[in-house]
Amino acid sequence: MTDAQLRRTHQLAPDEVEQVRAIVAAATLADGVGPLSEDARLRLDRPGDHVLVEESGARGVVGYAGRHDDTVELVVDPQHRRRGHGRALLDAVQPAQTNPADPAGQPTARGIGVWAHGDLPAAQALLRSASFAPVRELRKMGRDLARSDVDRPVRLPHGYAARAFVPGQDEDAVLAVNAAAFAHHPEQGSLDRAGFADRAASAWFEPAGLILVEELESSDGLGHPRLAAFHWTKVDPADGDPDAGEVYVVGVAPEQQGKGLGRAVTQLGLEHLRERGLARVELYVDADNTAAVATYERLGFTVLTTDVLYRATTS
Repeated sequence: MTDAQLRRTHQLAPDEVEQVRAIVAAATLADGVGPLSEDARLRLDRPGDHVLVEESGARGVVGYAGRHDDTVELVVDPQHRRRGHGRALLDAVQPAQTNPADPAGQPTARGIGVWAHGDLPAAQALLRSASFAPVRELRKMGRDLARSDVDRPVRLPHGYAARAFVPGQDEDAVLAVNAAAFAHHPEQGSLDRAGFADRAASAWFEPAGLILVEELESSDGLGHPRLAAFHWTKVDPADGDPDAGEVYVVGVAPEQQGKGLGRAVTQLGLEHLRERGLARVELYVDADNTAAVATYERLGFTVLTTDVLYRATTS
């Protein structure tokens, strides 16, 4: 590693947040894939576990790692790579622990996870050299929005109807279905009111892009039809391809599954994105979610890139 300084902080200063965002933009341009997830980007200006690399002779920050719970995401400025900064950041976010069962009190490595967005060769080499192994695969899939043979007319089952999200009215229903549908999902299942509000406050959010499907003959106890499924679309020109929309989240209440609502509500979202005049659509799905992968494949989606979560081996 060249002459550089690692600095850990609980809160990034505003200028440091902007420097990290600039590094993220440069890395995205150089690598063809963003190095930080949306959640990691949202956490940049909040208290947390942040590590910065500042290189002598450089103007400010040249690398960043952020840790949330036991998961890490990191990035190094493309102009300052191959200098050991990635390994230094990786080592810095792996605090040693003392094993109480060890009478000598020897430190043991903690089994953290690190996301390799795009699973690029350099990230593979870094993580494998540090005894990390792949444990989860997240696929980015996409397709053109031009109509094709797979785009059948949308038909909701009898007794169901679709409408747009109403701010101030529908948050609790969406969060309840989301929590049930993604109960075993490590990120999406943890979405709460604060996380929803963060996203709803984003420049890209539009109520019309959050499509709800309700079971008309069923009540939520407040006299409203019960929410059965939703499709949250996203159009953010600042986050990648300006001509592409995103299947941000598709959630179906567990008791409503098996009725074709997943495909139908997905198609409703694609129609919304077509009406926005977009050319392409993208989404993220876990590789082991075979039902969702099959649905998207039937709708013409193919794999574009893959993000891989690597987990540190414990000793």
